[in-house]
Amino acid sequence: EELEKRRSFIENNPGLKDIFQTLWAVFFKYTNDGYLSKEGYMKFNHSVLISLGGLKSFEDVGAMLESDWHYDKSVFGPFDSKGFFDLLFETIGKLPLITMSPLMAHY
Repeated sequence: EELEKRRSFIENNPGLKDIFQTLWAVFFKYTNDGYLSKEGYMKFNHSVLISLGGLKSFEDVGAMLESDWHYDKSVFGPFDSKGFFDLLFETIGKLPLITMSPLMAHY
């Protein structure tokens, strides 16, 4: 039910939908048959954590992202554009928590 609410919110906000579609286009080169690969998932999350989450290097998040990959696939299913939008919505929503996490304390 929560995912359907998010999808409706994105669909009914053209500016937000345009941003999400642009990000999907950026990471589309990391898809196989229209589904984001694990490599693409890792690159997407590294990019978000560095640019928006305040991390300074990729090394700090490698193990965390490995477990996130499995968890996110179980929650969002295969990462086609709809699954990617769900992931993006969730990731952006967690940014304040990410920047306040113990992982970020030494930055």
